[in-house]
Amino acid sequence: RRARIDPARAPGHDRRVSRLLLIRHGQASLGAADYDVLSPLGGEQADALGQHLARMIDPPQAIYAGPRRRQ
Repeated sequence: RRARIDPARAPGHDRRVSRLLLIRHGQASLGAADYDVLSPLGGEQADALGQHLARMIDPPQAIYAGPRRRQ
C-alpha cells in the first residue's frame, strides 16, 4: 500500500493561493470638457479603494494600471 501524500504538506509547497483582482476606475467626469479625469465621487471611490487595499491582510504584491489618467 502506498502512503498518500497531501500536496499541501509537500516540501516546498506554497500554501497561499494566487489571486487576481480586476478593478475598474472610479466614476469619470461625464459631460466635462476632459472625460479622462475622475469626478469628485470617482476621487472618493479611488481613495476608499486605496484604503481597503492597504487594510487587507494579504495586500496585492503588484498593481498595474493603464495609460488613462482616470485609472
